[in-house]
Amino acid sequence: IDDGDKPGHTVTVPVSFGPVKGKKLEVEIATIRRVSSIDWTAAAPLDHPVAIAELGIDDLTIPAPRTHIDERCRKDLMTIDGQPYGVKLSGDIAEAAKGGALAVSPCDNDSLELEAGDHVVRTSLGVVDGIDIDQLVLDSPGEDANRAPVRSSAALSVLSESSDKVTVKLSGLEKDSPVWLILGQSFNSGWVATVDGEQIGAGQLVDGFANGWQINSDDSSVVVELNFVPQRRVNLAL
Repeated sequence: IDDGDKPGHTVTVPVSFGPVKGKKLEVEIATIRRVSSIDWTAAAPLDHPVAIAELGIDDLTIPAPRTHIDERCRKDLMTIDGQPYGVKLSGDIAEAAKGGALAVSPCDNDSLELEAGDHVVRTSLGVVDGIDIDQLVLDSPGEDANRAPVRSSAALSVLSESSDKVTVKLSGLEKDSPVWLILGQSFNSGWVATVDGEQIGAGQLVDGFANGWQINSDDSSVVVELNFVPQRRVNLAL
């Protein structure tokens, strides 16, 4: 390697070797010819650095990149009750690279059976594994296709409505056939439902965002008042 007299001097050095095949190629600078000069800031000898500026391989064959993600079974993305649960990803790599979604499904499309009670489902952190599972749906098996769906005969009419109070009438109710009354606003425990001035229990989270109350009445019709109680305190303060 010839010395240069200009900053940034480079030299092309051909290295010949026989055909090889693999996934990883390491190049190491094993020895150097030490060249030093006096560092004017420290008044001490300073070894000049050496580096490989570029590395090229003629006739290098690179396999075509995948267009779809590897659908192998992975057990590092989700746990159920502390036990790894195998899932597989599917989708287009180019779309995923642009922030698109990938589909997630159980390995072998096996159904998941959970006993009654509490269960904990956890997904791994995307910062660790590079994958964020941001939507997970647990659904019951489908019913008999030959059986007609059972529909409630109940009907709802809105008697009055404001930002903090809604009064509705449910009619067509049947004894021992409860129905759900759902308020299509973000879930908030401040909403209270009453029938004839009596509370009918705390609202339940429905559809992942809304307040819902189960109505089970012996009467065929009932009037339900929904009040946002915290608003009363605000009104009094004003």
